[in-house]
Amino acid sequence: MRKLKDLVNRSTITQMTSSPSAVLGYSIQIWDGSYTGRLMIKYCVSPPLYADETYLEFTNEATDFSPAKEYDYIIVGGGTAGCPLAATLSEKYSVLLLERGGVANLDPNVLYEDNLFNPLLTANNNDSPAQTFTSEEGVLNARGRVLGGSSMINFGFYSRADDYFYKNSGIEWNSSGVKSAYEWVEDSIVTRPNHLGRWQTSMLNALLQSGVDPANGFTVDHVEGTKISGSTFDDSGRRHGSVELLNKAKPGNLKVVVHATVDRVIFSTSKSLGIAANGVRYHDSEGIYHEVHVRKPGEVILSAGALGSPQLLMISGVGPLSYLSSLKIPVVRDNPYIGKFMVDNPRPGINLLVPVASLDVGARVVGIVKNGPYIESSAAPRQVPFLGSLIPLNSSVLVIGGKIIGPKSSGSLQLISPSDVNVSPSVRFNYYSHTNDIIECGRVVEVLRDFLGTQAMEEYKFSDTSGARDFRYIGPSLPEDPSHLKSNEAFCRETLSTFWHFHGGCLVEKVVDSDLKVIGVDSLRVIDASIFTSSPGTNPQATLMMLGRYIGYSSSSKPSHPVVVAPICVIIINCALDRHGCFFSSSSSSISSKRNAEFRPENPCYCGLPSRVRNSRTKDNPGKKFRLCPNSMNEGPKFKFWEWLEPETPDNEVNSRKDQKELCNLIIKISTLENQISICKMKMKQEILVVRQEFEKIKWKLLTYKVLMIVFLLLFVFKKLVNWTLCKEFLGSSFLLPACGCSTVKSLPPSPSTTRFR
Repeated sequence: MRKLKDLVNRSTITQMTSSPSAVLGYSIQIWDGSYTGRLMIKYCVSPPLYADETYLEFTNEATDFSPAKEYDYIIVGGGTAGCPLAATLSEKYSVLLLERGGVANLDPNVLYEDNLFNPLLTANNNDSPAQTFTSEEGVLNARGRVLGGSSMINFGFYSRADDYFYKNSGIEWNSSGVKSAYEWVEDSIVTRPNHLGRWQTSMLNALLQSGVDPANGFTVDHVEGTKISGSTFDDSGRRHGSVELLNKAKPGNLKVVVHATVDRVIFSTSKSLGIAANGVRYHDSEGIYHEVHVRKPGEVILSAGALGSPQLLMISGVGPLSYLSSLKIPVVRDNPYIGKFMVDNPRPGINLLVPVASLDVGARVVGIVKNGPYIESSAAPRQVPFLGSLIPLNSSVLVIGGKIIGPKSSGSLQLISPSDVNVSPSVRFNYYSHTNDIIECGRVVEVLRDFLGTQAMEEYKFSDTSGARDFRYIGPSLPEDPSHLKSNEAFCRETLSTFWHFHGGCLVEKVVDSDLKVIGVDSLRVIDASIFTSSPGTNPQATLMMLGRYIGYSSSSKPSHPVVVAPICVIIINCALDRHGCFFSSSSSSISSKRNAEFRPENPCYCGLPSRVRNSRTKDNPGKKFRLCPNSMNEGPKFKFWEWLEPETPDNEVNSRKDQKELCNLIIKISTLENQISICKMKMKQEILVVRQEFEKIKWKLLTYKVLMIVFLLLFVFKKLVNWTLCKEFLGSSFLLPACGCSTVKSLPPSPSTTRFR
């Protein structure tokens, strides 16, 4: 056995995911030649070779999918929040995730940063990853229509929310839970930039020189000053959106269905329980409708976005009573606030033509001004059609904008079609209707003027024939007098555009409660940007991903990260064929599924460990690392186990192998027994259900028999009464009375009509 230092020195590094992680691939000279072990090591950044697409194994086309009758949770919308929510809930529950768009794992316009603007430029009304819409003010906007949602069409900038958002969101946050949820996301899809390109370096320097300080270096936290933040684009320019968080799901519990458009939430009503959501109706790409339901106490969760969720609620009959009635939509629950308080953050800014041939596309740097705007920028790709004809050779275009924080202006959403969810609703944001927003836009103008006046921006000026240097604008230039309110207002309205961070329509405390449950409707939640009163931080995608994980975790009592206390046993089952791997700990004896991310002939099997396992520290084993004990993979299913490696004690390389094997075998037996017990419990529940059903049948039979007995008794009594009356009225003769069931009456006088019977 080699020491840990020797293993690291002789390893080869390849990046396995987009997170700041890499893999040490041990050479065959170190391990058994029949197997190459791999161990995840954090914070070794190198160019990625691929993206993990395990989620495709449980993703289905709606036309080919036959849904189960019931699920514990049905999630409408596989977007920025919906994907982490589904992955988290699947750790314990059965989950159906319905996404109206498709999968973009092969779409270069979505995957690569060089094509950053293409999803918006190639959008259509049918099946493009981005669906554009225009506000009533005429501002072009877009929302995601793809598995992964808007995280697949945005600029990839990743930064956590600001303190104001947490304090005013209406949600009772658990700070440790929030931190853990952020880290869960960041470990998988967020990259720390390995370097800054020419433009992002200039931008960082210009922000600092213009007084947007302090310099905070790299951080994903929201801090005042200038900082480098994380990105969902890795250093090779490949996107890793929210969709890849589905790789963390328990495959057996999650079904993802694409091109499944939900057009109704199905409700049930009872006097005891009130109104409750019990399922949804969706149609596939061929127009065939399907219904699926949730089993109690499960939920329908809307994650369809700030436009989609209020739209679906209103079409389903939850919304303003008078408005829905005017559209002849049957009202299930009156709520006057659905579709209200719609807000979009304006993006006042400038476009500069600069004398530099090629600049880095994408955003890595942000300036967070105290109590003021956020400044971000990117170079525009040369292949952008609407700019391409304007960009001379050896030149580039810089797009520099400010985000107005917390706009006071708000609007509302209304249905264009009362039944068709494919038709985007009409929305008015009422940009700049509040005077304060114009003042805030003026602050953006001031910051941009100081920004352009720095030494760092000198190289981006053109020289004229007289030697004078100045900027060349594409579109409106900054007002000459930033203190002139009318000039600022004219500039703000002329450059009016969106930051694509629109939110509202289902606000906390108005439409949903602090647990994001729809007020007045049981088993229905909303988890997306429609619940926000303000846009979180510089960019909302980090908080939306966190929110999905946070709510999903709080809805489940099962811990998502096992506590590692002793040797880790790894089970490999048909690895060369199925590429399945499992890990579990001796403390919890729970098995968690983990798929391999890579499959090559020379490396037929890979088993990784999550970051919590990799970095575990225990009282008995401080600072210890693990390695995978080599064993042949050619003999079918094998049990593998991890051994502790002791770098602190050179002479003690490995603990007793025999003891660890016995412990691993014991853990495996315990786990097997637990599985058998779970199966027995499930069978018992099924048997109890069958017995209850049989009891119900017998109960109804007994009730039927009782009713029949009462009917027969009434008929018998009726017969007796009728017979006696007939005997007295018509027969009269004493010798006929017994034949009618009547008693003989000696004194009965003869009837005058008896002669007719002789």
